[in-house]
Amino acid sequence: MEPILIMTPALECTRVIVSRSMKELAEICDEGACLDEGRVVDASPMQSVIVGYQLRMGVAEPVNPAARA
Repeated sequence: MEPILIMTPALECTRVIVSRSMKELAEICDEGACLDEGRVVDASPMQSVIVGYQLRMGVAEPVNPAARA
């Protein structure tokens, strides 16, 4: 599923982006949330959410979420 982005740089607003691309999320998001069976299990800075998600999913080699473009 490709995320739908509407960039509005002049406006301060919240955007909801759904993606499983850790690299993409790390590049465009400062804060994030992880849901499990419809419940929020983590809501914090994006780097922390990515690491927590990867640990829950048992990812052997986590993506470096700090590697922002």
